[in-house]
Amino acid sequence: MNNKKKRIMKTKLSLLTAVITCSTALAELKPAKIFGNDMVLQQEKPIKIWGTGDNREPVSVTFAGKTVKTHVSEDGKWEVTFPPRKASFDQFTLKINEKSFNNILIGEVWICSGQSNMAFALGKVTGGKNLAVENSNLRLCHNSSLPNVAKKGYSAEQLKRCNIGSFYQPNWSQSSKKSAMSFSGVGWVFANNLQKELNIPVGVIHVSMGGSAMDSWLPASVARNHPMTKGLYEGDWLKNDYAPEAHRKRGADAFKRILKKGEPYRIGQLNGHRWMCEPDFLFESGIAPLKGLNFKGVLWYQGEAETQSEVRLKNAKTVLPLLINSWRDYFEIGDFPFLLVQLPGFNRTTWPEFRETQRQTTKKVVNTAMVVTIDTGDKKNIHPKDKISIGERSGALALNMCYGKKSGKSPEVNQIKATGKTVTLSFKNCDKGFKSVNGNINGFEIAGKDGKFVNATAELTDAKTITLKSSVTNPTSVRYAWQPYPNPKLVVYTKENLPLGPFLEKITK
Repeated sequence: MNNKKKRIMKTKLSLLTAVITCSTALAELKPAKIFGNDMVLQQEKPIKIWGTGDNREPVSVTFAGKTVKTHVSEDGKWEVTFPPRKASFDQFTLKINEKSFNNILIGEVWICSGQSNMAFALGKVTGGKNLAVENSNLRLCHNSSLPNVAKKGYSAEQLKRCNIGSFYQPNWSQSSKKSAMSFSGVGWVFANNLQKELNIPVGVIHVSMGGSAMDSWLPASVARNHPMTKGLYEGDWLKNDYAPEAHRKRGADAFKRILKKGEPYRIGQLNGHRWMCEPDFLFESGIAPLKGLNFKGVLWYQGEAETQSEVRLKNAKTVLPLLINSWRDYFEIGDFPFLLVQLPGFNRTTWPEFRETQRQTTKKVVNTAMVVTIDTGDKKNIHPKDKISIGERSGALALNMCYGKKSGKSPEVNQIKATGKTVTLSFKNCDKGFKSVNGNINGFEIAGKDGKFVNATAELTDAKTITLKSSVTNPTSVRYAWQPYPNPKLVVYTKENLPLGPFLEKITK
């Protein structure tokens, strides 16, 4: 072969290499994992589309007939923004270079998160199978993950997912019999009720983990620096008494193939592997990737893990508000609604105190509210099957807080007056008043200066007032439903059938 032919051949090979390299680079352009067919984008907010790729790679994004072009930045990221749109049943296509996502709707988007009772599938809920009907205007985004119990250890394939980038895998679908049955029962009922009432598309993103503690849902920048959580990162995590014992045991089981005997388990130093119950991990893997996606609010059902020790129970008074505020700081979209699902009835002595922590949080942190569930639950089963009423109340509360509906909030103490042995309670959020009660009104207790609570007799003196009488001459505190699992059943409900929730209030003169 002469030199001329060699030069021609070399040129052809160079061009072929360039084409292959270019094709490979284009193939590596990735939209964020939250984007998919059948998704819902938040109405009346800017629509941001983002992802990753190779430096300076061109990106062309088309949505609703408009095209925006950009390049991947030096840090391997790209993003474009489209103007807000109103809710619509119109189907849109999102095209990113050669990749397309179809059947996208504009409507309301909510995040549902927490631990196992949020993850509890609709198919396991009492009456859930009868609810799971086709609804193409309700869209479900389920984040699949790994089992939190693996006594024989994770497989090699499972271990590959034990990192922030791979642990959660989001997938959108239209609500069908099949997709609804495996979706969060509380999340599905909540979102389905919103969709029916608002008559616009609704998308719900479910990302939860059974047994998870609040510190796992804190941003790393917060958890690593806050006095109540930074100690979790110190020393051998498997010997860290602040971390729940069950979490540590399950982590040791799951990682038995890669843990060396006698070697300390240091968070973030296990050859790139991380266990799901480590502090910050669930936030960084499941919540942080949503930054850029506008949404309406959060429904949060978690707390069982915080009642397993006195230290965690005490710290929850600080950590729960910290979690809410840290999420808001992270997303930078304002003080979005944050709804807390109260822990229902269950025979664990620490639950009344945690319910009060939840209630006080809603009083201290703006734009938060409580879904009262004290009349639901199971005395012996921490995973009660009655999730429909919780989902319905969650939806009603969201409709009240965010969409101008009049009812939906459970009654709350508005004013307390004490005269001798008589205490009079007036309430708000009960415009139509309480239902009449035949017989004894149970659940109320009064304490004096000694702090000892005694049962009080209670009477509905008018539609919004309850009068208590007891043996305490100078009452200083009043509480209601202060039992892990109230028995006999509580009877104070509004005419909208919403229960009065547990509370502890000081009596001031």
